Amino acid sequence: VKWYDEVIAGGVSGMAGVVVGHPFDTVKVLMQTNAIFKNPIDCFVKVIRRDGVRSLYNGIVPPLGFATIAN
Repeated sequence: VKWYDEVIAGGVSGMAGVVVGHPFDTVKVLMQTNAIFKNPIDCFVKVIRRDGVRSLYNGIVPPLGFATIAN
């Protein structure tokens, strides 16, 4: 295995982790800052209905870049 294969694999795994986890972080922050949500599922549903699925990924670029480099 060449060193750059490991670098690419680490970068891809870091990106995958951020893509999967970022919506949960967004919901967590929204629930911490707004008292209008009953539970996480309520938060997901209301945010998706109001702003669309893409809004769950607002602000993903910095963590995506960091996770790619860090892994």
